[in-house]
Amino acid sequence: MGDVIQSIHKELGIRVPGGYQAERLVETLEERHGGEKMNEILRSLTEERHQSPYFREIKVDLLDLRTSGGTEEKLRRESRGLP
Repeated sequence: MGDVIQSIHKELGIRVPGGYQAERLVETLEERHGGEKMNEILRSLTEERHQSPYFREIKVDLLDLRTSGGTEEKLRRESRGLP
């Protein structure tokens, strides 16, 4: 699902989230909506692209992530257990 999120950003010509950021966005969606909704979310993103209501959530979540210091480098370091 992270690759779909990245491709929508590319299509729109806006800043594309890095791989770790995209992964965090998917985790946030799963926490918010539950694992049972992930197929529906993927379908919506794939079919509706930037008009998906979930993409609107993703844009807000990405802004929150970036403003809270969730850079690609920081998330990469966290995933490796580094400070």
